[in-house]
Amino acid sequence: MQLKLRQAAAFGAPIVLTIALLMATCGSVRAEEDGTEAQRAACTPDVFRLCGWHIPDHAAIEKCLRSNMAKLNPKCRQVFEGKLK
Repeated sequence: MQLKLRQAAAFGAPIVLTIALLMATCGSVRAEEDGTEAQRAACTPDVFRLCGWHIPDHAAIEKCLRSNMAKLNPKCRQVFEGKLK
């Protein structure tokens, strides 16, 4: 049991670091390329669910999300349809 917890912690650390890095870039010039706060909030769950292995490559994430359009949550799909700004 203790070994599984260590493995989970070791796996979770890169995810936490990635989230921290993404949050740090929210106020930067790069954030404009990543969309509005509402757009990022709408698509973040789908990024982790469908395209997490592409983090932090923003272009690859967008391509992955577009290729999985049918699997996106409704709010994230609205982002790509230009309905959520």
